[in-house]
Amino acid sequence: LLTLLLTTSLLAQDRARVELPTTRGRVTIEADRLAKESAELWVAEGSVVIQLEDTTIKSSKAAYNPLTEGAILEGRVELIEGTQWLKGDRAELTLKDDTGVLYDVEGFTDQDLFVKARRLVKTGPSTYVASDGFITACDEAIPKWSFKLKRANIRLGATARVKHTLFRINQVPLFYLPYVVIPTEK
Repeated sequence: LLTLLLTTSLLAQDRARVELPTTRGRVTIEADRLAKESAELWVAEGSVVIQLEDTTIKSSKAAYNPLTEGAILEGRVELIEGTQWLKGDRAELTLKDDTGVLYDVEGFTDQDLFVKARRLVKTGPSTYVASDGFITACDEAIPKWSFKLKRANIRLGATARVKHTLFRINQVPLFYLPYVVIPTEK
């Protein structure tokens, strides 16, 4: 047991960590490798975890600019913020105003609304614009119902406004709707 505790302690110490001030508090970046490339750039690689307030961002590689408070994340990116959790292939985020873009993303924007999109723009703490994907409240691998979308404006706890959509049951298109408003609250 003592050997296990010592090994775990040594492994935890091998991870690099830095805390930096932001306009919203302190951001913590932890990774297997972390380097300050210049005054404007920190580069983190290997199991990167960025923490700010109730937001946790994970990826395999990240570049963070403390002057702009912007982060570019690559690899499998995971964003967890309150009840929101999103996973994508790449993200460009601005921490100071809680905005950014996630690419090839899927996840829950809140407890009930699942979104899958080629591009998801986070326009604020509780607003998104989804492009080329679908939304649903089902959590099955093949949703019982969904709205295929080219573009949707999503406000958490309010509505998702979708233009030019196909309503689908089990991925079978049933009918076209030029505009639909979907509640995003319970």
